[in-house]
Amino acid sequence: MIGLGYTPVVFKSYFMMYVSTYATIPQRKPASTSLTTAKVIELVRQTRNNMVRHYQDNCIIAVHFRDYYQVNEISDLKVKFLKRDLEELYNSPLDLVHYASVIKEIKDSNDTERINKHEYCQLFKNQINAIYKKYIF
Repeated sequence: MIGLGYTPVVFKSYFMMYVSTYATIPQRKPASTSLTTAKVIELVRQTRNNMVRHYQDNCIIAVHFRDYYQVNEISDLKVKFLKRDLEELYNSPLDLVHYASVIKEIKDSNDTERINKHEYCQLFKNQINAIYKKYIF
């Protein structure tokens, strides 16, 4: 069983560690260099995969279940299957329909910093949360 003895302060520090470690996106491209659709798709895929890796950490799993689903303990077997499903998401191609708005806006604006917008981060989290929800019960 994964214990849930982490406080919100610890979760915040893990979140800040994630943001500082994984969410660093290259600076805006000069106006003369336009982003190709393939580069934008790769950027979105890398950002999604970085977030998936973050949510595979045992401490994050425990805190996430406690804070979002009020589940105080989760069995090792559920954690194993959750990690397997997250690994499948990590290895899967990007769902272009799900991320179409992100891809279009970044491509049109030629600004890679837009990937950090809250609503886009929420798209990544929604896909990950759908996997987490399978293991609540």
